[in-house]
Amino acid sequence: MPQFQVETFLPQLFWLAIIFGLFYGLSKLVLVPKLQNLLATRSATIQAYLSEAEKLTDQAIELEKILISKRQNLEAELLHVYEEESHALQEQFQEKEKALIKQMSEELHKREQDLLNHEQKLRGSLKVESKNLTKLAITKFNSAEKVANV
Repeated sequence: MPQFQVETFLPQLFWLAIIFGLFYGLSKLVLVPKLQNLLATRSATIQAYLSEAEKLTDQAIELEKILISKRQNLEAELLHVYEEESHALQEQFQEKEKALIKQMSEELHKREQDLLNHEQKLRGSLKVESKNLTKLAITKFNSAEKVANV
């Protein structure tokens, strides 16, 4: 087997050392600095993104606080306007209710007066009719007595 020949060990070790040295030198001088630069740039970019995200988070929290404050103010203002409008509508309702009650009371009083006037007219005509009926009944009664006496 050729790999176990003692005569070829020394040249194989020589070329192994040269090739390993070249790869080591190439890696140390070219690849490692590029990778370190890439990692440093990546780390800096990530840190910039993290700091920007932290700033944006702080801004979002501040905006949320402002939004909550404005919402509470608007709710309080809305409640105040609602109470004012409700009170005004209630006052208008009470005024209209009073006016309607007054109008209905006047109409009722007018109708009662009409009924009383009509009742008085009917009683007057009833008195006249009752006088006529009484006279007629008396004449009939007297004529019936005369017939009975004869």
